[in-house]
Amino acid sequence: MGYSGWQPVSLKPLAFARSLDKKVLRQTLLQQRRDLPAQVWVEKSQAICEHIAQSEWFQKAETVLAYLSVRQEPDLSALWTRNAASKGWGLPRCVGTTLAWHQNNP
Repeated sequence: MGYSGWQPVSLKPLAFARSLDKKVLRQTLLQQRRDLPAQVWVEKSQAICEHIAQSEWFQKAETVLAYLSVRQEPDLSALWTRNAASKGWGLPRCVGTTLAWHQNNP
């Protein structure tokens, strides 16, 4: 993980989060995510997937609710690529003002 310019924002102490308007905080964190170099984003997404895959609750789960990455959110596709046949998957989609869930079972 060779990019040393990015530092995670600590929301502790919570006084930091309280001192910022929620909208400003969200915009700040979204901008930090957009500023990540592509390779760092890929590495961090892979690390998140590995962490989730090794967790006991994931290994025991029969159905997993996930999402498709947009705007450089962590990419979880490695989870269902490696585990597609062993778990049911639920993926959300916005339909008007409603969140619809789509199920994919092995």
